[in-house]
Amino acid sequence: MEEKSTLQEALDFLRSREKCNLLMVMTNIIVFVILEWMGSTTDTMFMLHHGAMYEHWW
Repeated sequence: MEEKSTLQEALDFLRSREKCNLLMVMTNIIVFVILEWMGSTTDTMFMLHHGAMYEHWW
């Protein structure tokens, strides 16, 4: 029996997931990349200014 390549294993994994789940994961990755491009996601003040945390008004 042939061993699967790492790429083929990754593709098989992605095909086994629901589209909504993959959409949420891809959205999170895209938002992270955009935020990292704009500044540093390890900087607390940068993240606060971009909606990482908010205080409830009630």
